[in-house]
Amino acid sequence: MKWKDIKSAPKDRAFLGYGIFAGEIHGAEDSPSISVIEKYTERTDYEGFNWVAANTDAYAGWWKLTHWMELPLPPKI
Repeated sequence: MKWKDIKSAPKDRAFLGYGIFAGEIHGAEDSPSISVIEKYTERTDYEGFNWVAANTDAYAGWWKLTHWMELPLPPKI
């Protein structure tokens, strides 16, 4: 798997995203990190932070992404 430019990211399924986080509690953080991203939204309080982390809502985890990659297959149980 390779990182791809965010412009080619799907808006209809989850993936791994790389970028900068912003949220109601901490404001904008400038240290890039990786998160599972769930969806794209036009509605945000932080300009350019249009991606929402999985298992959060828009108040808890907006992301300004630069790259993305497919999620790996889960392990077999």
